[in-house]
Amino acid sequence: MSQDESSTSRPPLLPATLVVEIFRELQGSYGSRFLNQWKTGQINEKGRDLGTRNAMNVWARKLAGFAEYPDAIRAVLESLPDDPPSLPEFIALCRSAASRSYDSVPRLEHRMTPEERERADRAVAKAIDKALDRNRNDPLAWAKHPRSQEALDLMIDGAKSHVGLRKVLADLVEGGIAGEGDVLLRRYLGPWGVGSGKR
Repeated sequence: MSQDESSTSRPPLLPATLVVEIFRELQGSYGSRFLNQWKTGQINEKGRDLGTRNAMNVWARKLAGFAEYPDAIRAVLESLPDDPPSLPEFIALCRSAASRSYDSVPRLEHRMTPEERERADRAVAKAIDKALDRNRNDPLAWAKHPRSQEALDLMIDGAKSHVGLRKVLADLVEGGIAGEGDVLLRRYLGPWGVGSGKR
């Protein structure tokens, strides 16, 4: 395996310095109640408990998503609960802190002026009138813009004896509105365009 392959297959981790900070804060706040949860009594060559090292590695992996939100982690460490949190509880606290900090970010809010709203309303009304006017002047508008499979089926029936409807059907197939086997792929939604053929 190349070096590139091995580096891409590694799971993302929270930076080790942040994991150490978390464990120091939790040990400082809860003492042995926190660290004793992880200790196995097996010591590595550096004199560190293997259970605690393993716990730190798991926390680093499970908290990797908060690498970009260190403020959320620090907010949790500044207001810890009475009892030492488990890893799932700590993750839930971090999510809550991240959510609160996101909600507190000021956002730009645009309120339409009465003139802008009136201009937008006029534009929508004009578009609807134009679409309706076009349909009033075209006796085959209903066939060119099928709103349901039933409408397409009626048009296909009519196309058996009407040359104009045969051309409309060919245009619908070419335009991807109707598919082979006389299936409606996209239905007409009025002036708002087309949607899925399924309804």
